[in-house]
Amino acid sequence: MQTKMTPADRLSELVSNNRIPAAALIDVKNRMNEWLASCGNLNDGYMWQQVRYIENIAKRMQELGGSL
Repeated sequence: MQTKMTPADRLSELVSNNRIPAAALIDVKNRMNEWLASCGNLNDGYMWQQVRYIENIAKRMQELGGSL
């Protein structure tokens, strides 16, 4: 049985497979923590928006050969 991927799962996958700048990861971590502290849900659209931000950074890093 396949389970549905969560934003945290996808972020973990992105971080494992790409060189993401620490500043971006810290920013997203803080945003997600603040969202959860304000009664947000782990699978809300806002959480997926943060994942897309990291996906875009990963894509750009690959285009530039690993550095911003």
